[in-house]
Amino acid sequence: MTNKQIIRAAAERLDPATLHQIATAHHTPEEIAAVAASCKIVDKDGNEKPATAADIEIMFAADELHTFDFWKKEGKSVKKGEKALLECYLWKYTTKPSKEQREKAAAEGKEAAPDPHYYPTKSHLFSCLQVESSKPAPQARFKSTAEIIAYNKRLAAERKAAKEAAEKAAAEAARPAPIIVEEHHELPELVHVEPLPTKPAPKKPRTTKKPAADVAELKKAERKAMHEFMAVPETDRAGQAATLEAWRKATATRKAAEKAADEAPAVTVSMEELEPVFEKWYSNFYRTHDDNDSKEYREAVKTFDQKSKNDPEFSAIVQQFTNYRCDFISSDREAAAFVMALDELNHKHNAPEMVPSVQQLDFASIAAGVLA
Repeated sequence: MTNKQIIRAAAERLDPATLHQIATAHHTPEEIAAVAASCKIVDKDGNEKPATAADIEIMFAADELHTFDFWKKEGKSVKKGEKALLECYLWKYTTKPSKEQREKAAAEGKEAAPDPHYYPTKSHLFSCLQVESSKPAPQARFKSTAEIIAYNKRLAAERKAAKEAAEKAAAEAARPAPIIVEEHHELPELVHVEPLPTKPAPKKPRTTKKPAADVAELKKAERKAMHEFMAVPETDRAGQAATLEAWRKATATRKAAEKAADEAPAVTVSMEELEPVFEKWYSNFYRTHDDNDSKEYREAVKTFDQKSKNDPEFSAIVQQFTNYRCDFISSDREAAAFVMALDELNHKHNAPEMVPSVQQLDFASIAAGVLA
């Protein structure tokens, strides 16, 4: 049986009320009745008979039952306090050789070859009603249309006042400058005097240009300024104006940083060089059975998760690599191997040229040059 058939058979153990709730989460009763009218099922004795609404609800509910890892890949998380509806054994794919194969290869002094196969593993299933989006939608700022209209009027009045102030300042600047009359007077003959010795001015310490602010930090600052503006009561006009100006400045700073990041030269990595190094590290982690306890392994997985979220250049390299291999990085072992391979290539390209060893020197050529 396939995993889908196993889940459908397990779903039959749920009570009809639970099945109805799950099935109607994305299907109306009319749709369920229409599908039941056009379908037939085969019972345990092999006899074909018309399908009922309960049969279709089992089928639809089974399609909404998945494991924790599946929902996580879909960008959803199990709600706090929810328990698994069902437990069953599902097929899982692996290339790891069995214990007997590893022991036999070790006795022969060889490395056990990969053994692609499926094996049953205990799985816990959650329905679509037990999960929620990992990133909940923000709450609405305004509760009614009247609040939106009042807010727009207030913004219009502020813009009008700012425009009038700018026009007044421009009119002041356009006024003609006063005429300055210079007077020239004859000065007496100057007598040369030796200047007094002076101490040399102290040298100012060299300053280095600060690096551009991180775009992620600027986004946090922008959100903080927005929340501060929203927290100011409507009666505090001065506070609203100050926090609104701070919000606008934070938005402008963030946009400038994003523009600078877009104009920065893209990092290029050779996929032909990266793939064999990635395979080498993956094989090393695969042969090491205690890779989860390795500090190097855990740090590499942590680095992959952090850079995938916060580093656009790193994410672009990951996308290029997955397109090149036509396969996603879907496990912690692959993530750790990718980070270690990329780090090794960076060290290789940035390392200085080594002086040739004694074995690499061509003494015949050196002797010929000396004699000449």
